[in-house]
Amino acid sequence: MMLSEPRTGSTYLYSLLNLHFDVACKGEILSNLRGPREDPTGDVNRVLSGLSPPMVGFKTFPEHLIYHGLSVAELVRQLDVRWVIVLWRENFLEMYVSYQIAERTGVWYSAEPASQVDSVLYIK
Repeated sequence: MMLSEPRTGSTYLYSLLNLHFDVACKGEILSNLRGPREDPTGDVNRVLSGLSPPMVGFKTFPEHLIYHGLSVAELVRQLDVRWVIVLWRENFLEMYVSYQIAERTGVWYSAEPASQVDSVLYIK
């Protein structure tokens, strides 16, 4: 299980993990974009059960757990999670600026190297 805040590099790490032949990592299975669920833990378990590599996992954000009324401890216990990868950015301003740039450009993830920002980002 990968637990992170948005804009911390979790999508990049998720894509790197999926390059390994013994790993299958799913995206934001618990995303609130899919609406509330009767059995969110069961949904995650069903998705992960359909994967065949020896190591399977998924990424989630704390707000997904809160949305579904789950705790990390409860999810770890119910899914028999062996490892929890926690990602964070020490500089919250960088995380905020990254979020603002993604919002304005509509580019949330790119495999291409970062380019210089062409304009100044004004924060209100």
